[in-house]
Amino acid sequence: MAESKVENVLELPSLVYRLCSKLTPFNTDKVSKIYSTTMTLLSNDNQQMNLDDSDEFYVIEKIKKLLVRNMKESDALRFEELYYKLKRVGTCKNPIAMAVFLYEMSTLNKNKDDKLNLLCQDIPNIFNHGNNCNGNGFYNTIPGMPMDYVNGNHSRKHSPVAPIPPDLITAFDDTNHLPGHNQISGRGWLRTKGNTTRAQRPFSLQIDDRENKRAYSEIELLREILFAFQGLNGRILVQDPANDGRYKINSQYNIGVCERQMILRLTNIGWLFNKVNKYCEHTIKNDTLGYVCQSFASALQEEVQRYYRLITVIEQELHSYAMDLNAKCGLTLLRLQVYIYDSFYLLKILTNLIENCRNKRGGALIKEVHKYNQHGDPNVRSCMTRILRQVVLPIRQMLSQWIFHGEIDDPYKEFFIISSRPAPESQDPMWHEKYQLNRSMFPGFIDFEQGKKILATGKAVNLLKQVFEDTSCVAGYDILRKTFESTEVELLFNDNRRNGQEGEFQKLLTSAYHNTSEKALKLLFDSYHFMDHLKGLRKFMLLGQGDFIRHLMDLLVNELEKPAQNLKLLNLKSLLNSAIRATNAQFLDEDVTERVDVRFSDSLQETGWDIFTLDYQTSGPIKTILNAQIMKNYGSLFKYLWRSKRMEYVLVSIWKRQIIHARDTKIMPKLVPVFYISHILQAEMMHFIQQMQYYIEFEVMECSWDELIRKMESASDIDQLIEAQEHFLSTVISRSMLDAESQSLSEQLRAIYDMIIQFQSVQDNLFKAIDTELEERKKFDAQRRLTQENLELMTRKEMERRKNFDSHIIPDFKLKVQLLGKTYENMVQKFLLLLAVHQDADLRFLSFRLDFNEHYAKRNPRLETSFTYSKHRSSLDSSIIHIRSV
Repeated sequence: MAESKVENVLELPSLVYRLCSKLTPFNTDKVSKIYSTTMTLLSNDNQQMNLDDSDEFYVIEKIKKLLVRNMKESDALRFEELYYKLKRVGTCKNPIAMAVFLYEMSTLNKNKDDKLNLLCQDIPNIFNHGNNCNGNGFYNTIPGMPMDYVNGNHSRKHSPVAPIPPDLITAFDDTNHLPGHNQISGRGWLRTKGNTTRAQRPFSLQIDDRENKRAYSEIELLREILFAFQGLNGRILVQDPANDGRYKINSQYNIGVCERQMILRLTNIGWLFNKVNKYCEHTIKNDTLGYVCQSFASALQEEVQRYYRLITVIEQELHSYAMDLNAKCGLTLLRLQVYIYDSFYLLKILTNLIENCRNKRGGALIKEVHKYNQHGDPNVRSCMTRILRQVVLPIRQMLSQWIFHGEIDDPYKEFFIISSRPAPESQDPMWHEKYQLNRSMFPGFIDFEQGKKILATGKAVNLLKQVFEDTSCVAGYDILRKTFESTEVELLFNDNRRNGQEGEFQKLLTSAYHNTSEKALKLLFDSYHFMDHLKGLRKFMLLGQGDFIRHLMDLLVNELEKPAQNLKLLNLKSLLNSAIRATNAQFLDEDVTERVDVRFSDSLQETGWDIFTLDYQTSGPIKTILNAQIMKNYGSLFKYLWRSKRMEYVLVSIWKRQIIHARDTKIMPKLVPVFYISHILQAEMMHFIQQMQYYIEFEVMECSWDELIRKMESASDIDQLIEAQEHFLSTVISRSMLDAESQSLSEQLRAIYDMIIQFQSVQDNLFKAIDTELEERKKFDAQRRLTQENLELMTRKEMERRKNFDSHIIPDFKLKVQLLGKTYENMVQKFLLLLAVHQDADLRFLSFRLDFNEHYAKRNPRLETSFTYSKHRSSLDSSIIHIRSV
């Protein structure tokens, strides 16, 4: 077999030489030159036609058109029929090449001399001429095909076979030393390793002798490019550290401008590949970057493996061509660029993604990948989906641990729920401070509403375990957990909510959320009687139990009048318990009444009224809902309402004493003017306090409380209970003028309350003076009945004392009451002015109730203007609200 191959190899040059000798009339030197030219053309793959089906169709159509132009329509149809029959039979291995040959023969010039001249042209001219298409056919000539031989018309008869020159025989004996070639096949086709350009067919050897440049073959250049694709350096293509590691062409090789540009464009793939590879290596070695970064690097490595497989396919094609001498290789720089385009585009996308993900971790990194998953290119979207499958796995594990176990295992702070150590002074850390959302770590496929639901679900599970101490499993939770952990990871980010549908992950999350929240609420309302505690707050902290509050104030009035430092907490607690037992509060649940306690505020005030406050003790799950901030707000409201209730109590006490001392005016008629103005001032103050209490108790408290109860009954999770409480307190505080926006109103109201206390002090002094005067007069009457000695002197002194009381003491008290009345009136007017321009419509309407008969407005023109503006503003606001509702 080997000997047969060698004979075939040696037979081809002999036959070609004989053919050249017969077809040319030249001497031996000319024959040798033509023979060398012919062998060069035959050995070059440029002469091999590698036509696809579209080329075949084009050739057949050209031949049919040629026959039609020559008025041979029937021959055109007959030719097509015979061609496809020949192709089906398979006796001809390359029918399309034969068709091209026949077409070219039919279009060649008939002039024999021109054919011989064509044969004698230089190799490059024949090569270039043969590769250019014209309007008459595919090629002007078939390069290397002698014209006389093609037409079958020989210029002379067959001559004897000419001998082959010895030097040519020696050259072909060694197939590795053929002139300008490397290999020779069994069929006689000679091949070289090399590259391809548009001007020349693949795998010709490129040699530049002008500047002593090194020679290279096309196949060597292709292999260099494949090395560059893998980030490796070669002899021709090397990385340039000064240009960020981009590839450059070795200056020892002379490559054309067009080829150079295409090669450098191709080597950009290797530069991108190096960037991706370096990021993967750095990330995998650095364990502190977190699980998501590690998964991201692993996913990128899988994409690199896909890229490697493509390079392997290209290398196999190149290698099979080099090993199989009969194979046809269509690999060119242009085709290589087409093959690698998708990978180049993906590497470019991956490089941009890496730059955007640099210095990011956890959910923030996933968010960037998810953005790229919205890409319009299906190949990019498919790649990003594969990467997302990897990077989402750690987050899915954390989600499962949190949703179904209420635990967080996040050593690298990658999860969007953070677990922090609460402050030592916090009394309810589990729900409000320990677990919080971190918006910067939200993945792109989980929005804030979903995040809140996930947070509430995990906290509910944690609440059941830690606070309720309920270890029983939530109904259906095992099935949900198994479903979540066994389902494809795509359910996390393939959500159809944008199309108006609920995604699988959203459905699963909703089920888990409802199951845990339902169980937590059921335990809270049924086992811990949360609504009873809420009603207890309403009755005690918001003064809803009226008989209890009045009796408590009666018991505490003497104690609270004492200086603050003299108060005993134990005494006040005893009085509190007495008030509970003596009123309808005793019928409340024992767990509720036992939680009511007395507490002193930290303020350094003078009397017990300033530091006294009630407190409601919370613990367990109740403490989770009624957290420290909520209880602080309840305490603020109690002090506000307690102060208002005290003002009412003071004014009622003044009125009682005024009624009692009214009969003294018969004895001391000079008291009538003082009592009159005091009674008028007390009535004004009582009207003010009653209107304020009515506004707070009914318009603010009752309406907000009714809304709170409805929200509590319809709440679907613990957070909604807390939000309802916070909204209730926020509304009551703002409408009670206790917020920051109403600070001036609050200060003015406190000043009015202080005026009432001063009025009480003046009235107390007045009543004491009256009582003292009555005692003195009783003593005088008793002494006068007992003895008649010095009666005239005693009578004169008594008259002087009574005159002094009538002319000095009573007018002095009258003046004080008048000054208090004037000051109080100014304060109320200022308070009404502040109400009239307040943003809250309810507070603006309060000003009308306080001055329903325009008593103050008539005395202050500014109030008339303010009320007019306020009415206009209120009507305007009402109109706007009506228009919006319509």
